[in-house]
Amino acid sequence: MEKLFEHTLQRQVAEQSKKIGVLEEKIDELTSLLKNGAALSTTTNSNSNNNNNSGAQVYTQNSGPTTININPWGRELYFSAQTLEAAFASSETLQRYCHIGLEARTDPEEAAPYVQEVLMSLVKRVHQDPQERNVYLNPKRTDQVLIYDEVTWVVLPLIEAIRSLFDRVSRGIHKVTSLTGTERQKLSQAVAESAPWIPIMYDECREKHIVQAKPSMAAHLENMTPGRVPSVPQPIRHEASPPREKPVAEKPQTQKKAPQPPPFTAIDAANLLRTTKIKKSESRADYARKMFESARDQEPGRIMAKLWEAQEEGHLTETEAIFVRTLVSEYDAGTLK
Repeated sequence: MEKLFEHTLQRQVAEQSKKIGVLEEKIDELTSLLKNGAALSTTTNSNSNNNNNSGAQVYTQNSGPTTININPWGRELYFSAQTLEAAFASSETLQRYCHIGLEARTDPEEAAPYVQEVLMSLVKRVHQDPQERNVYLNPKRTDQVLIYDEVTWVVLPLIEAIRSLFDRVSRGIHKVTSLTGTERQKLSQAVAESAPWIPIMYDECREKHIVQAKPSMAAHLENMTPGRVPSVPQPIRHEASPPREKPVAEKPQTQKKAPQPPPFTAIDAANLLRTTKIKKSESRADYARKMFESARDQEPGRIMAKLWEAQEEGHLTETEAIFVRTLVSEYDAGTLK
C-alpha cells in the first residue's frame, strides 16, 4: 500500500511539473515579444489608480527601456462620453444606427451588426492606451490569449477574453448613458438616444455576439502584437555592383536577394475568396475546404480572421461581405469543420 501511495504521489508531481513547464514557455514567449516589440508611448491614464499597477519594462527600437504601468486584467474599462461620441462619429454604420428608428434598434437581427460595431470600436479605442494592453493573442494558438493578472502572464481561451471585454464595455456604455450620471449631458442628442440600446441588445443575444466577434477580435489582437511584421512589403533597394564577366550566370544570385513574400493579409484573403470559385451545387463546407486547400501554408482560423478583417476594411463588395459573414459564422459554430 505504501508503494502504491508513493507511486501515485510521484505521478501527480510529474504531471504538475509538466503543466508548469508548458505555462512557463508561453510566458517566456510573450515576454520575448514584448521586449522586442515596436515602440510604445508612455500614455498616462488619469482615471487609473497607478498605485495598484505593476510596472513592465518595454524595450523600444530607437531608445532604451521604457517603463509602462500595465493595468491588470479584469478591471473595469473606463471611457468617457467623448470616446463614445467619437466612436459614433467615425463610423458610417453607427451614424446610420442613430436614424434607423426604435423598432429596428430593438430587433435582435437588425441591431446585431450595430452592436458588434460599437463593442469592437470601443475595445480598440481603449487599447490605444499602452497601459490597457493587458491581453495579446497567443502567437501559436489563434484560439488562446495571454492576459496580465497583476503578477505574470497566463493563458485564457479567446472566447472568455471576448466575453470579459464585451461585458465591461457594455457596462461602460450603460454608465456613460445613464440618466442619473453627468456624462450623458456631454453626448449629442442622436447618440444619447440610440447608444443606451446597445447594452440592452447585447444582453439579449450575448453569447451570439461573443461567438460572432471571434474573427474580428483575433484580427485586432494580432494587429496589437508588439513587433508585428508589416503587411505591406518593403521597397527593394537597388545597389550598384561592379561589372561581372558573366552577367547571365549571376542572375540566379540576384534573385536570391529578393525579399521574402509578405504574411497573409486581409487583401490576400480577399483575393483567395475571389479565385476560389463556388459551384451551384456546392455547399459552404465544401467551398471552405477547397479554399483552405488553396492556401495550405495558412491555418484555417487565420484565413477566416483575415476574411472578416477584409470585409470590415471594405476590401469586399457588398455581396462578398454578406457571404463572408455567413461563412465565418458557420465556421465558428463548427459546421464547416
